[in-house]
Amino acid sequence: MSTPKVIAIAFLGMFLSLALVVFGFLFTLNMTILNANFITSRLDDLPVSSLVEEAELGKINEENPELADFIEGIIIENEPELKERAGEAIHIVYDYLEGRSQSLDLERILRDTVLDPDFAVSMIEEADLAPLAEELVETMIPEEGLPQDFSIEPYLDDIAVALEPWVKEQADDVIPKLYDYILQKHPDYYEVISLELPEGIFRDAFEEAFLESPPPEMSGLSQAELRQEFDEYYSKFEAEIPSGIEIDLDALETPDQMAKSLAEAEEALAEARRYIGYFNLGYGLLIGFIVLLIAGIIFIYREVKGTTRILGITFLVYSIFGLIAVFVTRGIAGSQIARLDIPASLQTWLTQLINSSLTPLLILTIILMVVGAVLLTVSFIYRRRQTATETETPL
Repeated sequence: MSTPKVIAIAFLGMFLSLALVVFGFLFTLNMTILNANFITSRLDDLPVSSLVEEAELGKINEENPELADFIEGIIIENEPELKERAGEAIHIVYDYLEGRSQSLDLERILRDTVLDPDFAVSMIEEADLAPLAEELVETMIPEEGLPQDFSIEPYLDDIAVALEPWVKEQADDVIPKLYDYILQKHPDYYEVISLELPEGIFRDAFEEAFLESPPPEMSGLSQAELRQEFDEYYSKFEAEIPSGIEIDLDALETPDQMAKSLAEAEEALAEARRYIGYFNLGYGLLIGFIVLLIAGIIFIYREVKGTTRILGITFLVYSIFGLIAVFVTRGIAGSQIARLDIPASLQTWLTQLINSSLTPLLILTIILMVVGAVLLTVSFIYRRRQTATETETPL
């Protein structure tokens, strides 16, 4: 083979090796970060329940343990559907990023998936609201309003159970309004939400609990005498019980923040869509470039032995270094994750995330290793067969 051909093949082989390195990186990105199915599969494996149980809800847990327990229970009980709705939102966003849809409305996506008021109402209806109702009762009855010789503490559980249906009914009405306010459907309309107690609902619940379990010193009294005692006590602090509760939505300062965050996110996603378009174009061009390099090597050699040998060696060398890179990266990542001060379940998930992220590259290197081994074997077998044929040919 002439010197120019040797130099040309050397350059083509070098460019092919570099192109394979870049292709491996882009292939991994395309199969992981830029793949909605990969993202949703990793989300499905996220141990949300374990994380919620291991983590504390910060200020909420300190100021209102009942509310923290309620939120934790809601998340754990509805984890599968929450993940399903989040996955649906992810697929819609990726359809936009990949150019399969031309517009993106994050407010509508959130309202149709994760922040669907009907879904939130269904979660509330199935939840145990008695602890929150008990907290509500304690808030509504100030200690200074109670008679000194009377305590409402023994009756809080029963009153809360009686008020739970009313609390759920109010949640059915408040949640859609709250979502509309947060997502700026009607930003100037719902400024204050009033929750008015129905006439006599609190008194009836309190009286029923009192009559079923009167104070020890009144255990021998008849029902009529107990009602008389209850009326006497209740009249002393009845004026202290508010007729309802007002939720000042303006104090939340949420709509402006949400609108700003959604606008910024839509701008960032529009920019990402543009770069993903460049990525897909470059990815396709790189595949074409690799095909041209292989075709160039075949064209210059124009014989099976040399072509299969150079391609086989190139693929094998790339595969060996690729496998080393995968296992070294997994080892380093695993050791670094083990040092993080995070829950054990999250450490396991992160380790699995790293391993699964490198799996496409691992599969690619194994495939190229098999192809390289086959090509190299063909180069030796072809030469032996060719030599044997030449030897057997008569003069």
